[in-house]
Amino acid sequence: DPRYAAKARYLRYLHGRARRAQIHLYYADEMDIELLPTISGRWMRRGQQTQVDTPGQNAKQYVYGAAHYTLGTLCWLTWAHKDNAGFRQLLSQVLASHPNDPRPIVVVVDNYRIHWAQAVQAWLRSHRLQLRLYFLPTYAPRLNPIERLWHHVRRNVTDNFFFRTMRRLRSAVEAFLTQLARSPAVVLGIVA
Repeated sequence: DPRYAAKARYLRYLHGRARRAQIHLYYADEMDIELLPTISGRWMRRGQQTQVDTPGQNAKQYVYGAAHYTLGTLCWLTWAHKDNAGFRQLLSQVLASHPNDPRPIVVVVDNYRIHWAQAVQAWLRSHRLQLRLYFLPTYAPRLNPIERLWHHVRRNVTDNFFFRTMRRLRSAVEAFLTQLARSPAVVLGIVA
Protein backbone atom coordinates (compact mmCIF):
# COMPACT_ATOMS: atom_id res chain seq x y z
CA ASP A 1 0.00 0.00 0.00
CA PRO A 2 1.64 3.29 -1.07
CA ARG A 3 -0.11 5.03 1.85
CA TYR A 4 1.20 2.57 4.47
CA ALA A 5 3.47 5.09 6.27
CA ALA A 6 0.79 7.81 6.33
CA LYS A 7 -1.86 5.40 7.62
CA ALA A 8 0.48 4.03 10.29
CA ARG A 9 1.21 7.62 11.40
CA TYR A 10 -2.52 8.34 11.61
CA LEU A 11 -2.97 5.21 13.75
CA ARG A 12 -0.39 6.59 16.20
CA TYR A 13 -2.39 9.84 16.26
CA LEU A 14 -5.56 7.85 17.05
CA HIS A 15 -3.69 6.00 19.82
CA GLY A 16 -2.77 9.34 21.40
CA ARG A 17 -6.36 10.57 21.24
CA ALA A 18 -7.57 7.31 22.79
CA ARG A 19 -5.01 7.52 25.61
CA ARG A 20 -6.20 11.09 26.32
CA ALA A 21 -9.81 9.71 26.45
CA GLN A 22 -10.89 11.91 23.52
CA ILE A 23 -12.20 8.92 21.54
CA HIS A 24 -13.05 5.26 21.99
CA LEU A 25 -10.71 3.27 19.76
CA TYR A 26 -11.46 -0.32 18.81
CA TYR A 27 -9.65 -2.81 16.62
CA ALA A 28 -12.01 -5.25 14.90
CA ASP A 29 -11.72 -8.34 12.74
CA GLU A 30 -13.23 -11.74 12.04
CA MET A 31 -11.87 -15.21 12.81
CA ASP A 32 -12.84 -18.49 11.15
CA ILE A 33 -13.54 -21.38 13.47
CA GLU A 34 -13.62 -24.72 11.74
CA LEU A 35 -13.83 -28.39 12.64
CA LEU A 36 -10.51 -28.99 10.90
CA PRO A 37 -8.13 -28.36 13.81
CA THR A 38 -5.42 -25.74 13.52
CA ILE A 39 -2.07 -27.49 13.88
CA SER A 40 0.74 -25.82 15.77
CA GLY A 41 3.96 -26.78 17.50
CA ARG A 42 3.69 -28.43 20.88
CA TRP A 43 5.86 -30.30 23.34
CA MET A 44 6.00 -34.10 22.99
CA ARG A 45 8.13 -36.82 24.48
CA ARG A 46 11.14 -37.70 22.37
CA GLY A 47 10.21 -40.41 19.89
CA GLN A 48 6.48 -39.92 20.32
CA GLN A 49 4.14 -37.97 18.10
CA THR A 50 0.76 -36.62 19.16
CA GLN A 51 -2.12 -37.75 16.96
CA VAL A 52 -4.64 -35.05 16.02
CA ASP A 53 -7.87 -36.38 14.53
CA THR A 54 -9.61 -34.54 11.70
CA PRO A 55 -13.22 -34.56 10.50
CA GLY A 56 -14.38 -36.41 7.43
CA GLN A 57 -15.98 -33.16 6.29
CA ASN A 58 -14.99 -29.70 7.44
CA ALA A 59 -17.51 -27.13 8.71
CA LYS A 60 -17.03 -23.43 9.48
CA GLN A 61 -18.50 -20.65 11.54
CA TYR A 62 -17.13 -17.24 12.36
CA VAL A 63 -16.34 -15.00 15.30
CA TYR A 64 -16.58 -11.23 14.96
CA GLY A 65 -14.68 -9.26 17.57
CA ALA A 66 -13.66 -5.76 18.58
CA ALA A 67 -11.17 -4.94 21.35
CA HIS A 68 -11.01 -1.49 22.97
CA TYR A 69 -7.48 -0.13 22.68
CA THR A 70 -7.26 1.51 26.13
CA LEU A 71 -9.97 -0.17 28.24
CA GLY A 72 -9.51 -3.78 27.13
CA THR A 73 -13.23 -4.32 26.76
CA LEU A 74 -14.13 -6.99 24.24
CA CYS A 75 -17.25 -7.12 22.07
CA TRP A 76 -17.73 -10.36 20.15
CA LEU A 77 -20.32 -12.64 18.58
CA THR A 78 -20.40 -15.91 16.71
CA TRP A 79 -22.11 -15.95 13.35
CA ALA A 80 -22.94 -18.60 10.77
CA HIS A 81 -21.59 -16.59 7.82
CA LYS A 82 -18.79 -14.14 7.16
CA ASP A 83 -20.98 -11.35 5.85
CA ASN A 84 -21.81 -7.70 6.38
CA ALA A 85 -24.84 -8.57 8.54
CA GLY A 86 -22.56 -10.07 11.18
CA PHE A 87 -20.23 -7.09 10.94
CA ARG A 88 -23.14 -4.65 11.39
CA GLN A 89 -24.23 -6.66 14.43
CA LEU A 90 -20.73 -6.27 15.89
CA LEU A 91 -20.80 -2.51 15.22
CA SER A 92 -24.17 -2.32 16.98
CA GLN A 93 -22.65 -4.06 20.01
CA VAL A 94 -19.75 -1.62 20.07
CA LEU A 95 -22.13 1.32 19.86
CA ALA A 96 -24.33 -0.12 22.64
CA SER A 97 -21.25 -0.38 24.89
CA HIS A 98 -21.12 3.43 25.16
CA PRO A 99 -24.65 4.71 25.79
CA ASN A 100 -24.88 8.41 26.57
CA ASP A 101 -21.15 8.89 25.92
CA PRO A 102 -20.58 11.85 23.58
CA ARG A 103 -17.06 10.77 22.59
CA PRO A 104 -16.78 9.41 19.05
CA ILE A 105 -16.01 5.75 18.46
CA VAL A 106 -13.40 4.80 15.85
CA VAL A 107 -13.26 1.17 14.75
CA VAL A 108 -10.09 0.14 12.91
CA VAL A 109 -10.63 -2.62 10.35
CA ASP A 110 -8.85 -4.22 7.43
CA ASN A 111 -9.98 -3.91 3.82
CA TYR A 112 -12.07 -7.07 3.68
CA ARG A 113 -15.04 -6.55 1.37
CA ILE A 114 -17.73 -6.92 4.06
CA HIS A 115 -16.38 -3.79 5.76
CA TRP A 116 -17.03 -1.79 2.59
CA ALA A 117 -20.45 -3.27 1.79
CA GLN A 118 -23.28 -0.91 0.84
CA ALA A 119 -25.38 -2.07 3.81
CA VAL A 120 -22.47 -1.21 6.15
CA GLN A 121 -22.08 2.22 4.50
CA ALA A 122 -25.82 2.89 4.96
CA TRP A 123 -25.61 1.78 8.63
CA LEU A 124 -22.61 4.07 9.17
CA ARG A 125 -24.44 7.03 7.63
CA SER A 126 -27.22 6.62 10.18
CA HIS A 127 -24.64 6.54 13.02
CA ARG A 128 -22.07 8.97 11.61
CA LEU A 129 -22.08 11.23 14.67
CA GLN A 130 -21.18 8.34 16.98
CA LEU A 131 -19.08 5.86 15.02
CA ARG A 132 -16.76 5.72 12.04
CA LEU A 133 -14.43 3.16 10.49
CA TYR A 134 -10.73 3.63 9.83
CA PHE A 135 -9.25 1.29 7.22
CA LEU A 136 -5.81 -0.19 7.68
CA PRO A 137 -3.32 -0.29 4.83
CA THR A 138 -3.74 -3.23 2.51
CA TYR A 139 -2.11 -6.45 3.80
CA ALA A 140 -1.12 -5.03 7.18
CA PRO A 141 -2.23 -7.58 9.81
CA ARG A 142 0.58 -6.50 12.14
CA LEU A 143 -1.11 -3.14 12.53
CA ASN A 144 -4.29 -4.82 13.85
CA PRO A 145 -3.69 -6.03 17.44
CA ILE A 146 -6.86 -8.11 17.50
CA GLU A 147 -4.94 -10.59 15.34
CA ARG A 148 -2.92 -11.37 18.50
CA LEU A 149 -6.17 -12.01 20.35
CA TRP A 150 -7.28 -14.47 17.66
CA HIS A 151 -3.89 -16.19 17.95
CA HIS A 152 -4.43 -16.42 21.74
CA VAL A 153 -7.87 -18.01 21.21
CA ARG A 154 -6.44 -20.54 18.77
CA ARG A 155 -3.52 -21.45 21.06
CA ASN A 156 -5.87 -21.98 24.01
CA VAL A 157 -8.91 -23.54 22.34
CA THR A 158 -8.53 -24.91 18.83
CA ASP A 159 -4.85 -25.69 18.21
CA ASN A 160 -4.18 -29.43 17.98
CA PHE A 161 -7.62 -30.33 19.30
CA PHE A 162 -10.43 -32.03 17.41
CA PHE A 163 -14.01 -31.14 18.33
CA ARG A 164 -16.35 -33.80 17.00
CA THR A 165 -19.21 -31.36 16.34
CA MET A 166 -19.51 -27.71 15.43
CA ARG A 167 -21.74 -27.23 18.48
CA ARG A 168 -18.92 -28.38 20.79
CA LEU A 169 -16.35 -26.24 19.01
CA ARG A 170 -18.58 -23.18 19.11
CA SER A 171 -19.37 -23.75 22.81
CA ALA A 172 -15.67 -24.00 23.66
CA VAL A 173 -14.82 -20.80 21.75
CA GLU A 174 -17.78 -18.93 23.25
CA ALA A 175 -16.88 -20.05 26.80
CA PHE A 176 -13.28 -18.91 26.32
CA LEU A 177 -14.30 -15.54 24.86
CA THR A 178 -16.87 -15.01 27.63
CA GLN A 179 -14.15 -15.57 30.23
CA LEU A 180 -11.73 -13.35 28.32
CA ALA A 181 -14.31 -10.54 28.06
CA ARG A 182 -14.58 -10.57 31.88
CA SER A 183 -10.85 -9.82 32.12
CA PRO A 184 -10.10 -6.50 30.40
CA ALA A 185 -6.58 -6.46 31.86
CA VAL A 186 -5.84 -9.77 30.12
CA VAL A 187 -7.27 -8.45 26.84
CA LEU A 188 -5.06 -5.35 27.16
CA GLY A 189 -2.05 -7.55 27.84
CA ILE A 190 -2.71 -9.41 24.59
CA VAL A 191 -3.58 -6.51 22.29
CA ALA A 192 -1.36 -3.79 23.75
